[in-house]
Amino acid sequence: MKQFKFVAYCILLVDIHAINTRLSVLVQSDQLFVIDVPDMIETYKRDLELLASGALGPEATARMILLGKGEVEMVRCVAKARASPLETSVDATAEDDFEHEDDEDNEEREEEEEEDVDNVIVTEDDEEASTINLAAVTGDVKQRFIEFQQDFVQHLLENMSRRLNIPPSAKKLQCLFDFRKMPMDTSNKQQTVDLLLPHGNEEADWVIENLFPELDSFAFKSEALAARMFVFEHQDEFRVLKDPKKPQNGRYMCLTTIFERLFSGDVCSKPIPLYLHVLDYVISFMWQSCNSERAGSHINQVKTLQRIRLLGDTFNSLVFGTFNNVPVQFIDTPRLLERWRSEGHMSGTTTSRLSTTELGESKVLKRLFEDKKGRFLLSKDGPLAAET
Repeated sequence: MKQFKFVAYCILLVDIHAINTRLSVLVQSDQLFVIDVPDMIETYKRDLELLASGALGPEATARMILLGKGEVEMVRCVAKARASPLETSVDATAEDDFEHEDDEDNEEREEEEEEDVDNVIVTEDDEEASTINLAAVTGDVKQRFIEFQQDFVQHLLENMSRRLNIPPSAKKLQCLFDFRKMPMDTSNKQQTVDLLLPHGNEEADWVIENLFPELDSFAFKSEALAARMFVFEHQDEFRVLKDPKKPQNGRYMCLTTIFERLFSGDVCSKPIPLYLHVLDYVISFMWQSCNSERAGSHINQVKTLQRIRLLGDTFNSLVFGTFNNVPVQFIDTPRLLERWRSEGHMSGTTTSRLSTTELGESKVLKRLFEDKKGRFLLSKDGPLAAET
């Protein structure tokens, strides 16, 4: 327990756990979109690569002075455990930070965490075991720690490259729908417009060809341009405060506000039904880690033994629909039927138009009743028929 190598790995795991926790919170969020996935994975990989390069994490940096003396501070462990931030709203904090955090915000948060640790009251029992001496502390302690860290993190990065890759569709869709990454500079409007005109055209061709072949590529790119220009011209309406209590922290581009506005009606210079069609999939796309479990029940309900020969496209569409649609009990059935009939479709309760004497009679039910089958035991002419 007091071996330097064991303690070094424990400290290293604290820093790696902090990186993994940030990613874990984000991939379970129901407030983010599939277009946020590339940044999540790139940030996670960049944090691990920083450790692999030899940079020490916050925990290791704070403990390195005592480790050089062959000691480890135990009071710090007790204080951090008592000042655990798990009781706070981790989900909301992580989502908010991911959209609009900067280096200053990170520094302020770290200072607040340090203050929380410092404010914890340490008891006499804690003071008695404030530090312990380590065994096998030889050579350059910092260099030995870095070697342990690099060896450990390198295996993480190798496994990550095999198991956690950025989906090509997420990267392409991000270019088309993440307005936070589009040129929106108003100081030189003509230059910005020149950048917005061709923005995402190649990605649009890929998305239409691979994901939505039923749509027209030229029409989609035209509507995407109309959406970009609308957001550029009205971007002040979509910039909200990072922290309402601290206006001095500035504003950020809110995607949710933009999407709601685009769906509110004909707000762009032209109708954008194709663009909204793809955006609808982006919003409802199942990408969170928990969705793999939730989708399992929907898959079992859709692909029963009686429907085992469903083709891939039909199966995917049905699962997507059952997963994202509202429960049946919340569907406004009368309005749905009214719209269905207004479009000229037939239904099981459509009245006959051939004769006024059949009003209110279902043609489907009538056809089924007329298709009589022979009876086995209850036939009037059968040998076991009841005597009259």
